[in-house]
Amino acid sequence: SDVYKRQLGHLAALVDKSLLRRVTQDGGRWRYDMHEVVRQYAAAQLAVDPEEERATRDRHGHYYAAWLEERETPFQKSARQQSLLEEFRVEIDNLRAAWNWMFVERQTPMTWRAVNCLGYFYELRCWYREGIAMYQRANRALEDTLQGVDATTPAQKEAVATLAFLLGAEGLYGCRTGQNDEGRAQLHRSIDMLRAQQLQDVLWYPLLWLGYVDTALGEYQEAYAALQEGLHIGRIIGEQWCCAFMLTLLGPVALAQGRSDEAYAMAREGLALWRNMGDPRGMAFSLNRFGEILLALKRYDEAHAVIQESLALSNATGNRMDRGEALNVLGQMASAHAQHAQAERLLRESLALLEEIGYPRGIAQAHIDLGDVAYAQGDHQAARRHFAEALHTAATAHLLPVALDALSKIAMLLIDEGRSERALALCAHILHTPSATYAT
Repeated sequence: SDVYKRQLGHLAALVDKSLLRRVTQDGGRWRYDMHEVVRQYAAAQLAVDPEEERATRDRHGHYYAAWLEERETPFQKSARQQSLLEEFRVEIDNLRAAWNWMFVERQTPMTWRAVNCLGYFYELRCWYREGIAMYQRANRALEDTLQGVDATTPAQKEAVATLAFLLGAEGLYGCRTGQNDEGRAQLHRSIDMLRAQQLQDVLWYPLLWLGYVDTALGEYQEAYAALQEGLHIGRIIGEQWCCAFMLTLLGPVALAQGRSDEAYAMAREGLALWRNMGDPRGMAFSLNRFGEILLALKRYDEAHAVIQESLALSNATGNRMDRGEALNVLGQMASAHAQHAQAERLLRESLALLEEIGYPRGIAQAHIDLGDVAYAQGDHQAARRHFAEALHTAATAHLLPVALDALSKIAMLLIDEGRSERALALCAHILHTPSATYAT
C-alpha cells in the first residue's frame, strides 16, 4: 500500500474482483500477488502515463531501499538471519527491480547499508556471477552521476560511500571468480576513495576483502597490513562484526607464515566474537578457518567437532561455499587417518559444490587433496591428473600459494619416478618464492 498509495480496503476490493491474490506464507504471514497475465496488463496500463509510472517506480525503489536498510543489522549480526533469508527469497524479484530502477534508470543511489544488506544475501547464496553483473551496472551508472562532483554535502558523501562500497564488492566477487587483477584494482580504488573522505565506518569493508584476496594470492605482508588496519578501525568505532572478521582472516595469514600459536589464538578470539553476535554465516565461515588451523596442528578431535558444527550451520543457511570448504577439511582429516574411501567421497562432494559456484581456489584445493588420496592408494596416474588440474586452475586464477602446493606434489611424483634432478629444481623454485605457505 505504501507503493500503491491506496488504502488497504482498496486492495481488498481488487482481491474480490480476482485482480489480486492474497497468499498466505509460512508463519501465517500473507502478501498480495497477481497472475502474470494481469501483471503484464497492469504494467502496460501504467506505461500509458510516463509520469505516473516514474512516480510509482520511485516509490517502489525507495520502499525496498528502506526495507534493506531496516534489515541490515539483524540480517548480518543476529540469529534472525535464518528467518530473514525466507523474506529475501520471497522479495528477490522486487529487490532486483528496485535496484535496477534506482541505480540504472534513475541514477539515484541506495545507501551503502542497503547495498551491503542485499550483497550479504548474494554472498550467502554464492551468486557471484549475478552479483558481479549487478554491481557493475550500478557502478557504471553511479560513476557517471558523480563524475566531477566534489563531495561536500552529507548526501554527496553518502553517494561516494555507496560507490566505493560497490567498487569494493565488485572487486571481491571478481577475485572470487578468478578475475584477480581487475578485482584488486577495484579494491584499491575503493580504499583510496574512502580514505580521501575519511569514511572509517565503510573503509574496513574493502580492507577486509583485500586482506582475504591477498591471502589467497600469497601476498601475506599486504594481507596482514590490511587486516590489522581493519581490526584497528573496528576497535576504534566499536564494530564487533568487523573485529570478528579481521581476526578470523588474520589466523590463516599467521598460519601460512608459520606462526601457528598466533593463528590459533586469533581464530579462537574471532570465533568467540561470532558466537556472541549469533550470526550463523559468520560462525560457519570462522569455524572453517579454525578447523583448517586445528587440522594443521593435528588436533583432529577438535577439528572434527568444529567442522561438524560448521556443516550444520551451512546446511541451515544454504551457503554452498561454506559447506564445500567444510567437506574439504573433513576429507583431509579422513585422508590423514587413511580412510581413503570416505576421504574421496567427501572431497568429491566438496569439489562438486565449489565447481557449481565457480570458486577456483576451492576447486584447486579439492584436486590437490584428491591427488593425495590417490597417491596414498598407489594410483600415481590419478594423482598426477588431480595435481595437474589443480596447478592449471590455480595458475589461471593467479592463486600462487595453491599453485606452489600443487608443484610440490608433482615434485613428489617425480622423485618416485627417479627424476630427482627435475624434482629438486621444482623444490628450489618453491623455496625461493615468498608466496609459498610454511606447510608447503
